[in-house]
Amino acid sequence: MRADLDLDKLTTDLVGASPSSPYSPYSPSARAGETVASLPTVLAADVTPRRLSYLWSPRIPLGELTIGVGRGGLGKTVLLAAEIPARVTRGELDGDLDGPANVLIASGEDAIDHTLVPRLYAAGADLDRVRFLTDMLTLPEDVERLHAAVDEHDAKLVIIDPLAAALGSNVDSHRDASIRRALSPLANLAHESGAAVVAIAHLNKSPTGDLYLAVSGSAGLFNAARSVLVVAGDPDTEAADNARVLMHGKSNTAELAAAVRFAVVGTDVHVADLTLNVPRAELGDEVPGLSVHDVLDQGTAEDRNASSEAEEWLRESLANGPRHARNVKADAQRAGYPPRTLERAAGSLDRRGELRRRRDGFGGPVTWELVTHSPPTSPTLTDGEYGEYGESGAPS
Repeated sequence: MRADLDLDKLTTDLVGASPSSPYSPYSPSARAGETVASLPTVLAADVTPRRLSYLWSPRIPLGELTIGVGRGGLGKTVLLAAEIPARVTRGELDGDLDGPANVLIASGEDAIDHTLVPRLYAAGADLDRVRFLTDMLTLPEDVERLHAAVDEHDAKLVIIDPLAAALGSNVDSHRDASIRRALSPLANLAHESGAAVVAIAHLNKSPTGDLYLAVSGSAGLFNAARSVLVVAGDPDTEAADNARVLMHGKSNTAELAAAVRFAVVGTDVHVADLTLNVPRAELGDEVPGLSVHDVLDQGTAEDRNASSEAEEWLRESLANGPRHARNVKADAQRAGYPPRTLERAAGSLDRRGELRRRRDGFGGPVTWELVTHSPPTSPTLTDGEYGEYGESGAPS
């Protein structure tokens, strides 16, 4: 090796960085002789935990994005864009707001004068606390302007109805990455302003009990929301009864709330010399035990008739006392009632307080019984043709 050869100088001339540099000599920044800035971080020990606040506990968190979904004609806009905002303006929601608050509404379909404001009248809203965006909202392009409006008017609730009308032409609602890029700035607006943002969307027309698949468009819409509310028909009433339910289908911040029944009723609104009959959502009682699967997977009228027949069969099957569920299901299958129909029937009886489902010990079999019967101390393991474990005889 030549004594006068300076390896450090040769390396610097070739790659543009000193061999003592902490960056790889093969990285683009090292070759260009640039310094790469580190990504910003925060030390976990320096972060003070805080409790999440709610507009309507635990269904609508403050500072987060909530999605409200439902099929057309069930009153999701009447409930989520009129009744709930009206209660916010009166300070009547069970949450963490200290009194009445302001609401900002971006509507892409309904007229403000003959549809939205009359509904707010009917719901008893303080109209001095509600403002409508007069420009068509486009996401994500208008997020900064929306943020400015939220700050200017100190809004604690932002309604976007429907979300699909606000998505820009460059947003593909069926692509996860595209919808996430559009909604991420909206979620950041909620975080930074502390307002609850509720965007209203549709459910797919095809029946499915899986909420993840039922939300129309990309799964990114479901994933972007911290809370998902579902408006659907009440499975325990006839369609003519006009009864609906509001379900809490997803929550990343708290346990799911119980379903709430509501009805959409016609209400006369008198303004000056004008009388209008407009819909209003009347909230009712909670429905413990009602699941999103039960609500979404109601099927056709023929399916509901089959469920009613299965209820009668189930009452007869349990008339003589408690039985293990697997044995009941085996008998139901032979009687012509598929597992889904039987589960729908059992769920309906359970919600009405006619059926009790319990597990006998850790890992033990599930017992079904009518509530008129007292729980047995030891269910008979050999009851039924296939045994209580759905097999010929007791398990080994």
